[in-house]
Amino acid sequence: MPDQKYKRASLIAAGVIALACLIAYGNSLFAPFVFDSASVVAFNPTIRQFGSALRPPHDGSTVDGRPLLNLSLALNYAISGTQPWSYHALNLLIHILAAATLFGVVRRTLERSGMDGPPGTKAELRARAARPYIIAFAAALFWALHPLQTEAVTYVIQRAESMMGLFYLLTLYCFIRHAEEEGDGIWAVLSFLACLFGMATKEVMATAPVLVFLYDRTFIGGGFKEAWRRRKKVHLGLASTWILLLFLEIGTGGRNGTAGFGAHLRWSDYLLTQIYAVAHYLRLAAWPHPQIFDYGTAVVTQPALVMPAAIAVALLLAGTVAALVRRPVLGFLGCWFLGILAPSSLVPVATQTIAEHRMYLPLAALMVILAAALARLPGRSGRAAILALALVLGALTAHRNNVYASEVALWSDNVAKRPDDSRAFNNLGNAFYGMDKIPEAAEQYRRALQLKPEDNPEAQYNLGTCLLRENRLPEAIPHLAEAVRLAPDNAGAHNNLGKALAESGRLPEALEQFQAVLRINSNDAEAHNNLGTLWYLMGRRSDAIAEYREALRIKPDFADARASLDHIQASP
Repeated sequence: MPDQKYKRASLIAAGVIALACLIAYGNSLFAPFVFDSASVVAFNPTIRQFGSALRPPHDGSTVDGRPLLNLSLALNYAISGTQPWSYHALNLLIHILAAATLFGVVRRTLERSGMDGPPGTKAELRARAARPYIIAFAAALFWALHPLQTEAVTYVIQRAESMMGLFYLLTLYCFIRHAEEEGDGIWAVLSFLACLFGMATKEVMATAPVLVFLYDRTFIGGGFKEAWRRRKKVHLGLASTWILLLFLEIGTGGRNGTAGFGAHLRWSDYLLTQIYAVAHYLRLAAWPHPQIFDYGTAVVTQPALVMPAAIAVALLLAGTVAALVRRPVLGFLGCWFLGILAPSSLVPVATQTIAEHRMYLPLAALMVILAAALARLPGRSGRAAILALALVLGALTAHRNNVYASEVALWSDNVAKRPDDSRAFNNLGNAFYGMDKIPEAAEQYRRALQLKPEDNPEAQYNLGTCLLRENRLPEAIPHLAEAVRLAPDNAGAHNNLGKALAESGRLPEALEQFQAVLRINSNDAEAHNNLGTLWYLMGRRSDAIAEYREALRIKPDFADARASLDHIQASP
C-alpha cells in the first residue's frame, strides 16, 4: 500500500477499536470503587499532591513500590477527587492505547515476516498487502474486547496491570521502529523510556527486555548472535532498567510479607496452584465462563489434583521449546504467553493465588493465533467470522461489567461462583455493612466463619462489630475477644471490645482494651475519647478531662469529645 493508505488504514483500525471499546465498556464508566480501590484512593495521602505521588506508601497495598501507578492516581485525584468517573475513564484510555499499540506491533511484525510472497495478479497482491492489516486488526480487536480483560480495565486499581501492559507493548513497538529505521536513535530512547516507566508500574515488566531480545532474534536479527551484534547497546539499555525495578522492590520489603519468597506460603503448594491456574486461564480464554473476581488465597497441596492441568502445561511448555527451533514465530508466541505469566506464577503472591487480570498481556498471543486462523478462511467468510466474534466478545464484556455496578452485585456474583470462599462472604458482608444493612452483613460474616472457623480474625472482628451495633453484647464480646487474640495489632478490635466491655459494666477489662489501642496508636482520637468516658464512669474526673482534651487536640472537630468535655466541666 502507498504510505497515505497505510496511515489511513491504521487510523481507521485504531478508531474502530476505540469505538468498540467505548461501547463495550460504556456501562462501567460510572461504576463505584470496589474492594481495595476505594481505600487506595481515600486513604492514600500521597496522591493529594503531585510532589508526593512518586513516593507511594510502603503499606503492602497495590501502589507500594509502583510510583508511576501512584502518580496516575494523583492525576485522577486532581481531576475528580474521590469520584470514580475519571479513574475509569483513564483506565479505558490506557486500554484503548494498549490495543492500538498491539495493532501496530502485529502489523509491522507480519509485514516483516515474509508476507510479500511470490509475484501474482493485482488482486492477489492487494489481498496479500491487506492481510497484515486484517490479522493485526482482528487480533487487537479480539484482545481489547475479550471479557477476560474486564478486571484489568474496570477494577480501578488493576490499572497496575493494564498500564504496565501499555508500557510493555510500547517498549516493543518502539524497538521495532528503531530496527526498521536503522540509525534513528530516538526510537531506541523511546523504547528505553517505555521500559523504564513499565518497571515503575508493575514488576511483571521485568520480562520485557528478555522478550524484546527474543523478538529481535525471531523476527529481525535471524539469530541471537546477529541480534546482539547489531543492537547490543539497545538491549543493554533495556536490561539496565532492571536496576530501577530492583531498587523499588527492595523498598517494598516484600509488600509487608505478602509477596515474594518470604510470603507465608510453601513454594511447592504455590507452584501446584499456578499449574492449575495456567490451564484455567487457557480455558477462560477459549470459554470465558464462569469469571470470578476474587479466587481467594487457597492453594493446592496435592499433586494428583492438578495432574490433567500439569499435562496440559507440560505439553505447552515442551511445544514452545520445540517451536523456538523449528517454528520460531509460534515459539515466540508461546514464550510471550508463558514468559509474561512467569513472574506471578513462580514468585508467591499470598493475597491472591489466582487472578484473571494476570492474563492481560498473555492473552495477546492467543488472540494473534486466533486472528491468523480466521483470516485464512476463504472469501469473505473470514471477515464475517471476525466481525461475528468481535460482536460476541463485546457483548460478553458489557455483560460482565454489570457485576461492577455495586459492591453487593460484585460479591454476590463471587459467592455464587465460589460458595466455599470465606473471604468472598466476608467482603459481601462488608458491602452490606457499608449500606448500613447490619443484619444482612452479620449473616454473611457468619457464613464466612462457618467456612473458615479457625484463624479468621477479620470475620470475627466484623461479626463482633455488627453484634455490638445491635447491642447484643454477650454475643459480640466472644467474637471481638477472638479477633484481638488472633490479631493483637488490630486497634479497631481492641477499641470495639473495650466499648462492649464498658457497656457490659466490665470497666477494668475495658480499660485494658482502650490502653492497648493507645499503645498501638497514641494518636487515636476515638480511643482517647472512650478512655475519657471510662475514667468519668470510674470517678476520675481530672483524668477524663485530660483524655477529652487530647482527643480534641488530635481531632479538633470531634463533636462527641467536645460535648463530653463541656458537660463534665459544667458539672459541679
